[in-house]
Amino acid sequence: MAHPGGDGTWPPPDSSGSGHDHSGQLRPEDQIGRGQQGRDHPGRRRSATVVRFVVLMALAGVVTFGLFALYFDGQLGADPSSALGKRTQPCAPAKFIASPNNTDATPASTGPPTVTPSQTTASQSTSSDSLATNSAVPTDTSAGDVIGQVNDDTVGNPTVIDAQISVGALARSYRLSLPATYDGARPIPLVVLLAGTGGTIDSIEAYTGLPDAALSRGYAVVTPQQAPSADGLPTHWTVPGFPGASDVQFVQSMVTSLEATYCIDPQRIYATGISSGAAFSTYLACQTTMFAAIAPVSGLNLIRKCAGEPEPVLVFHGTSDRIVPYAGVEDVYTVSGVLTNPDSFYNGPIDSSIRDWTERDGCTRTSTARLEPDITVTSFTGCRNESEVVFYSISAGGHTWPGIGDAGTDDQLGHSTTTIRANDVMLDFFDRHIMTS
Repeated sequence: MAHPGGDGTWPPPDSSGSGHDHSGQLRPEDQIGRGQQGRDHPGRRRSATVVRFVVLMALAGVVTFGLFALYFDGQLGADPSSALGKRTQPCAPAKFIASPNNTDATPASTGPPTVTPSQTTASQSTSSDSLATNSAVPTDTSAGDVIGQVNDDTVGNPTVIDAQISVGALARSYRLSLPATYDGARPIPLVVLLAGTGGTIDSIEAYTGLPDAALSRGYAVVTPQQAPSADGLPTHWTVPGFPGASDVQFVQSMVTSLEATYCIDPQRIYATGISSGAAFSTYLACQTTMFAAIAPVSGLNLIRKCAGEPEPVLVFHGTSDRIVPYAGVEDVYTVSGVLTNPDSFYNGPIDSSIRDWTERDGCTRTSTARLEPDITVTSFTGCRNESEVVFYSISAGGHTWPGIGDAGTDDQLGHSTTTIRANDVMLDFFDRHIMTS
């Protein structure tokens, strides 16, 4: 192995003529003083070694201390892009699952609203926007609020709870699903799942499959039921153009009650839905500050531009959606033949709605990617408060939940892509976002 010096010697040849001759022997004139010089080198080497050892030990101590500090602060090993790596403080005392036999764990009152147990809802439909009118779940105060457990290898044994909360004079129903990993001490994120017009708790859960996907990743899911309609329309959420019960107050009261009763992380509450459920998730983001992010499917463009703090938004919309057209509509104010309010009903172009949200979030950078064969993903980043807007445009996609496939609904609602799965994409998106204020 050659050493510096060019000719393979170490040290390099001395141009002054002193030192070694070409045979590698010491020259006679260099013998003088060599012994004394040699005696000095070991002492200096020992001193340098001690100094290096002390410095290295000091550095090792600093690094070790820093690693312990990061570990106990909960940062070491956390995915910096994941909100789940920034968990808030544990719940104290632990909030365990409510049980009819445990009066101490009864869902807490949040003021006027009260929670009472109810029976499970009956399955009505598997479509995203069933047009059949459905009534609210009747109260059965003799029934336990823990109504059963889903048996699935991917989700363990989550607990499913049906309950009601009184908002004003109206009893409103919802279903809460808690993951098998829920221990009442570690805060868990919550997803609010919103059905489309005429949909029920059972129909939207079966259609999307979101509860199982979310439970397997440690999320709780709450699915509220739309109120009975008094205006001739199928059951629907109260959004501009569709008057009715105070749905914003209902969801706020429901979430507040869940936070008080269970170990729900208030910084990681999210909303999603399809069609009018997507519109309502968007409207909730306009009217409240409770959500860390929203993910509307086929309905962001049913709500006009609104002001507010930056909000991370993930959007899915098919270019061939016949129910909520991608390009918007004009002068169409009827749903199932019933006139809605023409002064407030809105279905604008989806591109315009996306632009409105990027302006609200103050986004400065745009990138586009193509997922063959039918998905174009446009990401708007550089936004205020670490928000972002991500838009999945689905070529030839219908009024459907991406990833479920065409399960007998393609004639009515159009094609459902399988290039992506909305459940996985939105849960990844939720993972990235935690409310900071």
